[in-house]
Amino acid sequence: MLDALFSLVLILGPSVQLAPEPCLETRERSNCHIFIDHEIIWTVEVVEELGQAPVPIVNIITFEMSEAPLRPEQIRLFNQQERTAEIKRFKIETGFEPYFTSYLRVLPSSFIGFDLEGIFKGFIEPARVVIELAETEYVLQAVDCLNYEILAERINKINFDTPDIREDFSVLRIPHVGSRGLVKKGRR
Repeated sequence: MLDALFSLVLILGPSVQLAPEPCLETRERSNCHIFIDHEIIWTVEVVEELGQAPVPIVNIITFEMSEAPLRPEQIRLFNQQERTAEIKRFKIETGFEPYFTSYLRVLPSSFIGFDLEGIFKGFIEPARVVIELAETEYVLQAVDCLNYEILAERINKINFDTPDIREDFSVLRIPHVGSRGLVKKGRR
């Protein structure tokens, strides 16, 4: 298989360009943050429309995990001064009227995307994003938004029906990004 790919590259010459490898060095701050492992993927992108307040958009893709509740206080965006944004509720676009809630149930083998509603002035480029789900604390890595988009394209190509998701991660060159640990005592 690999020999065939190299033969194709030699035949077609320099006109063939492979997708660039994302450079995932940690940034001091960014409006794009991501966590990736074989159990769950979190993305947070803060967007700002002209003349409107910034809006953090959260996406969750789950693979091998059990269901768990998620509330706004479990998502923390930190600015440069280590202050946290005030997150009031989740906003889910339905195609009709948006649905607002302060509680979501994150299910195994699923996907959900939503906006955060709250006060985000001064948080267009958070220094850190930390999310607690069940007993796990996920620390998302701040990345360059171009590299974020490259990873998002690769994530969109995952075959969610595959028996071994690790194989897709390997073939698509999706790295583990961010870190996880136990929720600190007293946080919950």
